[in-house]
This record gives sequence, structure tokens and C-alpha cells, in this order.
Amino acid sequence: IILLLAMSVFAQGQTIEGKTMKLEQMLQLAQKQNLSIQSLQKESAYWKQLQAAVFEPAKTQVGAEYGKFNSINNDTRFMLSQSFSLPVVYKRQKEFYRANENAQMAMVDWKQQELNKEVKLVFWQMADLLARQDLLLRLDSVYSRVLKAAELRLKSGESNLLEKTTAETQLQQFRIQQQQVYSDILIAQQKLQWLLNTGDKLLPDYTTE
Repeated sequence: IILLLAMSVFAQGQTIEGKTMKLEQMLQLAQKQNLSIQSLQKESAYWKQLQAAVFEPAKTQVGAEYGKFNSINNDTRFMLSQSFSLPVVYKRQKEFYRANENAQMAMVDWKQQELNKEVKLVFWQMADLLARQDLLLRLDSVYSRVLKAAELRLKSGESNLLEKTTAETQLQQFRIQQQQVYSDILIAQQKLQWLLNTGDKLLPDYTTE
């Protein structure tokens, strides 16, 4: 009886807090804030930036000399030099950087698809868990009344102890399931926080307008 009372208090105190959000909003937030996506996008931007800086010749060398170079008289000589690579070198460098950018962009697209799949999976898992939680709470209410009725019938001699024990066992099973569902919802919330890179606790809004 003490165990059932404790579980009843625990079950009644289980409330899932969180900001409701539709699936499309979660997908947009994940695309914007997911750390893996951000890292891959920065890598792609890095290779793109390198392409713009392919033609960067060496610094111009300037020099001057003073002395007897061509005659017995002192002469002054100024020097200016600039080195360049062959055009094919710059072309191949740019092609290399572009190939890396394209590969990185393909990786971003692939990672985005995988992220969308994970967000959708967690979203509908939470929707299922919340529906199960609601059903279990209603069953808890029904079997609580069944247990009270069995206790009254036992006191009046209209039933035996087996009926009461059966109702207690069934109610206990429902409350154990409630605890498991509650824990699973919290785990799903934490996974959404990680996927979306947010500190907010979220709940799925799967209602249709």
C-alpha cells in the first residue's frame, strides 16, 4: 500500500515541461544551429575563399646600389623584380580548391539529410510517447477507481482479496509504465537539444490546424 501511494504521488507529479514546436520549425532550427552542419559549412567556405586568393604573386623586390659599376665614376643603380608562376600553376590550384569545395558542399547536403531524418525520428517518437503517456494517465484514473471499488466490496464482504490484489497489481504496472515513458520523453528531449544545439526543452506540436 505504501509503495502504491508513493507511486501515485510520483505519477501525479510527472509533468513534461517544454516549448512546443512544429516539425518544420525544428528542421529549420537544426539546419541553422547544428554544430556538425556549421563546421562543414565553414570548411566549404574556407575552400571557396582559397579560390579567390589563388593569384597571389610574391612580393615585389626593390633594391638600390651605389658604386663604380661601369666606369671609374660612382653610379647609382635601382633594381625592381617580380616573380610569377606559370598560368597553369594557378589554374591547377584553383581547380584543386574548387574540387574540395564541391566535395565539402556534397558532405553538407548529405549531413543535412541525415540530420533531418534524425530530427523527424525523434519528433514522432516523442509524439508517440506523449500519446502513450496520456493513455496511461487515463488508465491510471480508471484503475484507481476500480481499486477503490474493490476495497469497498471487500469490506462489505461482496468480493474476496483476489479482486483487490488484481486491481492493485494492474495499477502498479500502469504506474511503472508511466515512469518508463516519462524517462523516455526526457531522453528524447535531450537528444533534440543536442541535434538543434539549443538549451530549450522542446515538445512536438503535431496538431493540425
